Amino acid sequence: MAFSPSLTPAFLRALLERTRDQPGDVVREARALLPAARASGDRAALVGVLTALGSGLLKCGSQDEARTVFDEAMDIASGESELEARVAIERLNLFIILGDSTTLDDDHEQLVMRLNAIRNPRERTSAMNNLAGTAFRQGRHTDAVRWLQRARHNALDCGDCAGAALAASNSAMLHIHLEQYGAALVQLRQALSLSDSSQTSKIIQAQLAKVYGELGHHQRALEVTDQYLDGHPLTVLTNLDRVILINRAEALLNLDRVPEAAHVIEMHALQGAGGDLVDAEALDTLGQIYTRQGRVNEARTLLLESLRIYEQLPASQTMAGALLNLAALEIQEEPRSALDLTIRAVKQIAGQSSERFHVRALRLQAQAYAALGDYRLAFELSGQAQDLQNLLDRQGEQQRVEVALAELEHEHTQALARIQRDALRDARAEVADLHAHLETRVAQRTHELQTANEELRAFARSVSHYLRTPMQLILGHATMLGLLPPDQQARSTDVIVESTERMAEVLDGLLAYATREAVPLEVADVNLTDTVQSAWDDQVSAGASVSLEVGTLPTVRGDPAALRVVFGNLLHNAVKFTGAQPCPQVQVTARPVPGGTEIEVRDNGVGFHPRDSTRLFGAFTRLPTVTRFEGLGLGLADVWRIVIAHGGHVRAEGRPGLGASFFVTLPHGGDTAARSADPAQAGA
Repeated sequence: MAFSPSLTPAFLRALLERTRDQPGDVVREARALLPAARASGDRAALVGVLTALGSGLLKCGSQDEARTVFDEAMDIASGESELEARVAIERLNLFIILGDSTTLDDDHEQLVMRLNAIRNPRERTSAMNNLAGTAFRQGRHTDAVRWLQRARHNALDCGDCAGAALAASNSAMLHIHLEQYGAALVQLRQALSLSDSSQTSKIIQAQLAKVYGELGHHQRALEVTDQYLDGHPLTVLTNLDRVILINRAEALLNLDRVPEAAHVIEMHALQGAGGDLVDAEALDTLGQIYTRQGRVNEARTLLLESLRIYEQLPASQTMAGALLNLAALEIQEEPRSALDLTIRAVKQIAGQSSERFHVRALRLQAQAYAALGDYRLAFELSGQAQDLQNLLDRQGEQQRVEVALAELEHEHTQALARIQRDALRDARAEVADLHAHLETRVAQRTHELQTANEELRAFARSVSHYLRTPMQLILGHATMLGLLPPDQQARSTDVIVESTERMAEVLDGLLAYATREAVPLEVADVNLTDTVQSAWDDQVSAGASVSLEVGTLPTVRGDPAALRVVFGNLLHNAVKFTGAQPCPQVQVTARPVPGGTEIEVRDNGVGFHPRDSTRLFGAFTRLPTVTRFEGLGLGLADVWRIVIAHGGHVRAEGRPGLGASFFVTLPHGGDTAARSADPAQAGA
């Protein structure tokens, strides 16, 4: 019997792929198509509609109905290898997403056996991704990596960007599970560049929130959830919506915004206890929130219900976390019960790379034994927890450095792409005007691009220069650790930690400089006396022996926070370069000039040659005469950029060994009385 053109193989594949972005729409369309599919007499058409319907239902959170639809589809597909594989691909998501292992063995075996029978390359990529997801959920990480590599190669060979992006996203999830956050971030960036699906992009956002949360960057995690929810109506919650909302609640909880965290879970009824993994996580998160609010009985009920669901799902580190959360709740009133819960948690994570859970378990066990009066064992366990925590802190610092480097590389790539995109857009807009201004426009655009590229090259050179030495130290001492006797290993460990801290300091400075111009000015009247005093207070410890003399300073017009950066940098340099003088002194004075006020910061330090007065304000520029002093060469570049943004001017004067003066010109403030009181202003 002939069937509707809507039920062609190409249409049904497209319908299934749309479940990534529009699961609700696919459910409605598939229901409408079912009568025609049943009447068509074509098994492939009916299986295609049922598979799309089941996939859409699963992504909309209707797992029970999805399970029933998948079972019907598999019965109809029986005996047809490709159809059976197609259903198995989607039905495996019951295990991958929800942990439902009812049909796991049959689906996995059928899919592996029938993989070569799948003729459509995009479906074959999807099959490999789901086989990787199955292996990951079962703890077979090597198999998961192998399937993901095959999925990515297959997707790229056939131009399936969405499949390649999903493979990269799944690789990131594996790295997150193994607590390899730098590698996870690289994979997520690659996934974003490949993704042509809004649903895949949302999955990546959820993973980014997870990475930032695990690294302790809870504000960044919150910002990622904001991006996900911006313009995304939550009328019918999908599983992904529920995951991102739980991530948001956890970020708010860690930021001590406890009532907001509770509101996120309660408003969307995420604690509905439907019986899947996401429900268990929601119950666990709300239980932690109620614990923080002192709602002990409610918290206990939620945590116990969470554990009941976890016990019906495959074992995971997540269940260990829930056991420890309940132990923390019971530690005061029922220390023996809390101790039993921690022992269960440790058994749950036995053989897994999960030091964070072990640290928490040890600490809770120490508290439980202390409450039971066994102080010797409590002290011993507490010491073990501290030793393991110290190791985790060092590993965490390295992870943060790796993530910062990955972020820096991404920002660099994005900046280059943005410059190229903007240049191309501007060039197209100006074609009509080229007959009158061709030479001027080309010269102007060339200069702008050269300036931008030079700053980017300087940025890259600076990163390479400042990170090479500490990185070499880290690699050298890490290599030596295994060769040195135990009594000498501590020194190498200290050098590795110090070098890592130096790398983090350099990265913070570079990122702060690179993002400074993105913050808009908030202009107001600024009391310079207060600003200078506040900036000087920040230098007190470093410049305890340096005397400061401040003249009468007026009110100027500018951004208070930005001007504090200006004078903080100028005073910091003055303190740094006068430190070796017998009587180090710094003076701050002001005088009116046409259109504004000129403020002078003078010191009696090492000074500089007059020919270098303009070089000082270049980014990453350090004069040969001052290289013995610490610094990145960014402070005066910041001063220049901020003052120019205020419509002002900055210049410098100096002589070697005779000190230096920096002059900053800023617009007048609204305090005219202060200006007229100045003798020079009054004509005295």
